[in-house]
Amino acid sequence: QTVTFRITDVMSDGLKIQNDPTHPIKVTVDAEEVAQDATTYTLTAGNQSGETPDLTIDFVQDYIKAHPGKEVIVTYYAKITEDAVAGTDGIGNKATLTYNNKRSEERRVGKECRSRW
Repeated sequence: QTVTFRITDVMSDGLKIQNDPTHPIKVTVDAEEVAQDATTYTLTAGNQSGETPDLTIDFVQDYIKAHPGKEVIVTYYAKITEDAVAGTDGIGNKATLTYNNKRSEERRVGKECRSRW
């Protein structure tokens, strides 16, 4: 059975994803930090335009199957850039969880966030 557990975030052009020693991207599963490697998850983080995700975390199938029902928390940071537009609408990003727990049935859960500054 193919399983999927993918987290993406599409940030507005006024936000820049951070992934450095001061602002690391941190993944915890069942309250324990999980390091990125070939047996856990892949991580792609970089500033993109439009609807291309700035952040993608894709868990490995064997890892997903070994950790069913566990709580996953991802902590990451974004910096407001000069491209940010001030106003009442704020600066947006859209985080999405794509997963499946049944054969051939994929689901998406998205949350759009707005930050005011």
